[in-house]
Amino acid sequence: MRLGVVLFFLFSFSVLAKLDLSKKQYIIHIKSPDRLSLKSDGSEQAQKEIYEVPEELKDDFIEEMNARYDVVEIEENILLDYKEDVDDQLFIHQWGMQDNTGGIDVKKAWEISQGEKDIVVAVIDSGVLLDHADISSSLVQGADFVSDLFIANDGDGRDMDPSDPGNWNATGECGPGSRSRVSNWHGTHVAGVIAASKNGLGITGVAPNVSILPIRAMGKCGGRLNDVADAIRWAAGGTISGMPANENPAHVINLSLGGIGTCGSSMQNAIDFARSRGATIIVAVGNESLNLDRIALVPVSCRGVVNVGSNDFDGERSSFSNYGLEVDVMAPGGYRSGLGILSLSNSGVTTPNENNYTYRVGTSFAAPHVAGIAALIYSINEGLYPDQIEQALKDGALSILSSGSGSGLVQAYDTLALAEGEEPDPDFKTNEPIVNRQAASSSSIGSTYQEEIAACGSVDLSGGGGNGPGGFLPSLFFGLILMGFSTRFKYLR
Repeated sequence: MRLGVVLFFLFSFSVLAKLDLSKKQYIIHIKSPDRLSLKSDGSEQAQKEIYEVPEELKDDFIEEMNARYDVVEIEENILLDYKEDVDDQLFIHQWGMQDNTGGIDVKKAWEISQGEKDIVVAVIDSGVLLDHADISSSLVQGADFVSDLFIANDGDGRDMDPSDPGNWNATGECGPGSRSRVSNWHGTHVAGVIAASKNGLGITGVAPNVSILPIRAMGKCGGRLNDVADAIRWAAGGTISGMPANENPAHVINLSLGGIGTCGSSMQNAIDFARSRGATIIVAVGNESLNLDRIALVPVSCRGVVNVGSNDFDGERSSFSNYGLEVDVMAPGGYRSGLGILSLSNSGVTTPNENNYTYRVGTSFAAPHVAGIAALIYSINEGLYPDQIEQALKDGALSILSSGSGSGLVQAYDTLALAEGEEPDPDFKTNEPIVNRQAASSSSIGSTYQEEIAACGSVDLSGGGGNGPGGFLPSLFFGLILMGFSTRFKYLR
């Protein structure tokens, strides 16, 4: 049978509502009228006819074309694609990564580097959901440093399992008057901002090709200062009694946590050790709208750390973000209510359930943007020293109008461009601010301050409210135990 009645012989193309991939197109090369043969150098070209053929008629069509005396070649008119870097599905919703007023413009930076596998970022936090598909391939062997069995919430003390069992608590468990709260999967969310894989799924981290060292030092009701300090030392390759050696020392350490008080020797010594091993320490400044020139937080008040405040979509300091001389740079952290930072999470209210993605708000999620940029710097210039990394972050930042915001909003490309040709200099020092203030006391922390702490939280994809799964999760208050002798940390989300 002749196929002419069912084939579309295309002399021209019209605009269609959508591309019909149920049909294939074929280019039929035929001899020119003067019977010239097609030459390999293209000096004489055969004429072409283009046909569109339903899939079920393909074999009959090819058989008929081969039977024609004037056909030189049959070639499928395949659909070619742009050879561009395809974004992960949810990348478009990561406003903090974009080239906009409040974003860090990471795609331009990826033209320089997307990170290297041997660059390690330690996330000292609540642990990580090790099986989350958007981070699992980026993980190296971590550890659990939670020594208090109640805080640990996993039935044991320190070990080599950095997985997050959940940090929910019942009413009154975290001190008199404390409220019940669901698990927040805080460390997983932080890790995703830094290095979620560029795999066609979900979101993309700032440095998608670097490695994450998950270290659990926070649990139910927060974490102990001693556990966090030991975790910092171990992350940088130090020896901690009872724990195996860390085979993947960190280049960058992210601390999205903090408590009220000045920096004591335990924390400062751990930070000094990590810096001596070449690690850059990134710290979230907190979400209480505090002037840090008046009230001290730890580790914000420690020497040698990069302190990160939060900006919103409009490029202004987030209303909840702490501010002051100790703030070095700003990064996307979202609004008090509304647009937050999209990253990895889980649907479990207490223990892990189904992995998913959630918007959350806070300086906790500003800091990992900066940790990711620092990791990109190490990827292109590994020999730089921590003070040089900090200065590059400051010099590449975009100044913003909000006071107490340091050098302004970090810019990924500008920072990498500055750092790329920098020569390592062990003698280079950044300027440390001098802040004269009194240590925090019971008289300086009133009910208004605690309300501020409770007001800043995290919002899920649905934007729903309520103290339950997928709703608004007020941030935890641990702070300084005013009548005691130890400091517990809170998640700065």
